[in-house]
Amino acid sequence: MNKRRIVYSTTVLIVTMLLSLVVLHIQTPTASGDVLKETAQATVNAEATQLTEEKITNITEQFMDILLQPTYRDYRVKKLGSKQDLYEKFSSIATHSVAKPFVEYYYREKSNGLYLRPTSKPAWFLKGEPYEITEQSDNQVIVTQTNETTFYGDYTIKFAFSFDKQWKITNIEYPK
Repeated sequence: MNKRRIVYSTTVLIVTMLLSLVVLHIQTPTASGDVLKETAQATVNAEATQLTEEKITNITEQFMDILLQPTYRDYRVKKLGSKQDLYEKFSSIATHSVAKPFVEYYYREKSNGLYLRPTSKPAWFLKGEPYEITEQSDNQVIVTQTNETTFYGDYTIKFAFSFDKQWKITNIEYPK
């Protein structure tokens, strides 16, 4: 009988140890899974905060699309009725201080609506042309592009892009 007890006790001990190893093994991948999830989320966050050529092009094109609103023959804007409406459109891609000089130059409010000034569009970022990116900090980048066009000749344009939940234009300069 003592041999049976010893065998039984030994068997119980071995089974308990094996179950402990199985439980430990099951918990370890979960911990590793959490680490993998955190690493994947960090990678997604890093990609979202990276200012890519696609994002630069998209934001600068959106800016120009908002600036040059569709008009009737008399230059009255079709879909917006005030400068405030324009500022609201710009708010997702640029700060108010960036949009203001453009809105004030290109638009006039009258009693019957908003009017686009009939003039040429500004010298702007040209898609597909070379540019330089200078990191100012983790959330601010300067994009500089020098172009030559028939209308404007040689010009350089500098955009400051800042990230706060999304990328926005926070400054535009035309240095000499």
